[in-house]
Amino acid sequence: MGTEARSLELWRAVAVECLATFLFALVVLGAAASSNVYGSGLSVLATSIASGFAIAAIYLIFGHVS
Repeated sequence: MGTEARSLELWRAVAVECLATFLFALVVLGAAASSNVYGSGLSVLATSIASGFAIAAIYLIFGHVS
């Protein structure tokens, strides 16, 4: 356990997971906030599509690290 906690790969994966989670939350909350401002009837659909594309893009960008 001691050597694993000191490995660079572990901390790189932890940093990437934090960054990916932050970016995902930023996109999803931004889509939800903008749909509430504009008040369109497709706000749930737009937020869902933004969430799906965001998770796909984040997986493609950061998936190889963690």
